Amino acid sequence: MKFLRSRRLLAATALAVTGALALSGCSSGGGDPSSTSAGGSKYVVIPNEAVATFERNFNPFSGGLELTGQAIYERMLIFNPADGTTTPWLATEWEVADDATSVTFHLREGVKWSDGEAFDAQDVVTTFKLAQELGGHEYLESVEAVDDHTVTFTFNRPYSPGLWGTGEQILVPDHIWADKPDWQSDTNETPVGTGPYTEVLSFQTQSYDLGPNPHYWQPDKQKIPGVRVVAIPGNDAVLLAAKNGDVDWPTQFFPNVEESFVASNPEHHHYWFPTVASTIMWQMNTTRAPSGCRQSRV
Repeated sequence: MKFLRSRRLLAATALAVTGALALSGCSSGGGDPSSTSAGGSKYVVIPNEAVATFERNFNPFSGGLELTGQAIYERMLIFNPADGTTTPWLATEWEVADDATSVTFHLREGVKWSDGEAFDAQDVVTTFKLAQELGGHEYLESVEAVDDHTVTFTFNRPYSPGLWGTGEQILVPDHIWADKPDWQSDTNETPVGTGPYTEVLSFQTQSYDLGPNPHYWQPDKQKIPGVRVVAIPGNDAVLLAAKNGDVDWPTQFFPNVEESFVASNPEHHHYWFPTVASTIMWQMNTTRAPSGCRQSRV
C-alpha cells in the first residue's frame, strides 16, 4: 500500500498515530466548497474504497466512519513509529512509575470540546470506563482524576506498554457519553470532539464533509475549510480518480506508482509508504519462465 499526494494537498499534515490522520493544510482549488470534485473544491478529498455507501456513524467505540478517530476525536499523546518519538497532545507531560505499575498524565489546559465545554480529567475517566466495558485495557486496575487536569492510571501488574496503551486511547466527552443510552450501538450522528474537523457539514450516502471545530485548541493548524470523504468502491476506480485529479489523498495500493502516477506530474504527485501495518512484498512472476539462470544436477 502506498499513500499518494497530489497538488492540492502539498501543505496537508498528518497529525495522528496507529494509522490515524488529522488533517491540516491548504488547498489550491477555488470555487464553491460544496463542489463534489477535488478540482473545484477547497476541501481535501479522501476516497474510501471499503464501502459503496456510508451510514452516518461517528461512534469511536464501534469503529465509526473514516476520520472519526483522526479529525474528530484525539488522544493524550501521539506515537510516531517512523522515528520512535512520542509527542504530547491532549496531555502535556506524564510520569511513569519506576516499577511500571502506574502512569500519571497532566492534561493540556484550555482545551475545549467542539460544543464549547471544557476538556478535563473526568472525560478521561469516563472514556476508560466505557473502553473497559468493551473488554479492552485488561491491565488497568483503576483510573483516577486527581484534579481537573491530572489523571492517574494504576495497573494490575508491571506493564511498560501501558503508557502508550492509555495515552493513545481516543477520548470522548463525559457530559455526552456518561449517560448516553445504548452507547455501544449509538451512531453518534452529531459528534462532539476536540479534533480539528468535527462539524458534519453535509452527509450523503456516498460522501460527507467535515468542517472546522470552532473551538479547536490549535486554530493556526486549521488551514483548509474542510475534509470530504467519498465512497469509490474498488481499487481501480480510486486509482483512476487519483490520476484524473478527482481525489487528493488516496491510501490504496497503486501498482507501478512511479510510472503511472508520479511521472504524469512529478512536481506535485508524490507518494510514501505508511509506517504502520504495511507489508512490502517481493513476488515471483509466474507468467514468465526464468531466464539467465543456471541449472545444476547432482
